[in-house]
Amino acid sequence: DLAQAETFWRSHLQGVTAPTPLGITRTQKETAADIANGTHLLSPELTQTLKTFARQHQLTLNTLVQGAWGILLSRYSGETDVVFGVTSAGRPPDLTGAEAMVGVFINTLPARVSVDFDQPLVPWLQSIQTQQACLRQYEYSPLIQVQRWSEVPPGSALFDSIVVFENYPVDPELEAVSQESTAKQ
Repeated sequence: DLAQAETFWRSHLQGVTAPTPLGITRTQKETAADIANGTHLLSPELTQTLKTFARQHQLTLNTLVQGAWGILLSRYSGETDVVFGVTSAGRPPDLTGAEAMVGVFINTLPARVSVDFDQPLVPWLQSIQTQQACLRQYEYSPLIQVQRWSEVPPGSALFDSIVVFENYPVDPELEAVSQESTAKQ
């Protein structure tokens, strides 16, 4: 129902008139490719610590990553109300045979995070998770349409950065091989 989606997105993005800038200036030595993409793999120890923290507070790892990016984006941009892109898998579990279908089901949508450095961390992260659960109800919305429903002028980007959280289950046999390889190093 795009009418319901429009109501949600207009409310969610009310007051957002420009993308949140990264706030990083390029030096002459840097190229766009140098700053355009970044990948960081977390160590198994740090991952386990984050999983334990998330489990203790009934949070997802994705929420922790989005919260961290929201804080970083806030610090870099100097803004406390930040917007960045998030991806959704788009393969609904209730769609029979979705995992066997060929095609791109991914959608990118805006996440809006209000950063309040005086608010306790766990309740703030819980509010992000609640907001993301609401957003998931409308993840079928085409990004181009969401952009039209926002107050960002046509021709301008809705967000300048995207957080892609990938959490793939690992085959136990592959994990054992990986751990053996790590132990030998």
